[in-house]
Amino acid sequence: MAGGPIQSIATLTKQLGNDIDFKITTTDRDFKSNKPYDNVKVNEWTNFEGRDVFYVSPENDESRICFEADSKHSTRFHLFK
Repeated sequence: MAGGPIQSIATLTKQLGNDIDFKITTTDRDFKSNKPYDNVKVNEWTNFEGRDVFYVSPENDESRICFEADSKHSTRFHLFK
């Protein structure tokens, strides 16, 4: 299992998922791998363990990570590489 920031995001979204609608965008494979994850839908929104996730293929990767959270205040965060 991954650690550091990835595990932090997983924990955060699990703990706050009932109060905040998280949308997670990530790549469809591990860093430096040329093989996509098994059994994930690529380039479309899907549900993974109760979270909305968009797995991006290398052809559609715009070299950025987007993190959006919609709550009562409609807060959005965008993190760029």
